Amino acid sequence: MRLILAGEVESKRRGAFLMLMRYRGESVEELAGLVEAARDMAGPHGDLPTPWLQSPARLRSRW
Repeated sequence: MRLILAGEVESKRRGAFLMLMRYRGESVEELAGLVEAARDMAGPHGDLPTPWLQSPARLRSRW
């Protein structure tokens, strides 16, 4: 999860991982791991870096 939050996983792999999680359902332990990873990466004001939100298509210019 830390790799996904850090933006170090390519979008296809990230999408496949998240679809699989959605398909089989998240366990309490997996959700706790996500929260722990997000808290570890959060800055002093609770903000997370957002490279994992950016898809390659969104990074390209619209023009």
